[in-house]
Amino acid sequence: MELTQSVFVLKLYAAVVAVLLVAEVHAQPQKFSTEIQQTGDESSTDLNLFKMALREAYNRELEFYEQQEAQIVKQLAALENDRNQIRERKRSHIRCLVNVIACYRKK
Repeated sequence: MELTQSVFVLKLYAAVVAVLLVAEVHAQPQKFSTEIQQTGDESSTDLNLFKMALREAYNRELEFYEQQEAQIVKQLAALENDRNQIRERKRSHIRCLVNVIACYRKK
C-alpha cells in the first residue's frame, strides 16, 4: 500500500512541476526563446560534430548488418542446394526400382 502511495505522490509531483514549467514558459516566452538561441549558437559546431559522428556510427552499423545479411543469404543458398541434393538422392532410389536401365546409365 505504501509503494502505490509513494508512486502516486511522485506522479503528482511530476505533474505539478510540469504545470509550473508550462506556466512559466507562457508567462515569459521571449526569455526562453533567447536562451535557446544563445545556446544554439554556441553549440552548433558541437551539434554538427555529434550529427556527423552519429551518421558514421549508423553507416558502420548498416554496413555490418548488410554483411550479415549477405552471409545469411549465402548460407540459405547453400542449405537450399543441400536440400535439393538430398531430395535428388531420395528420388534416385525410387527411379532405380522403377527403371533399372536408367539407373545404371547414370552411373
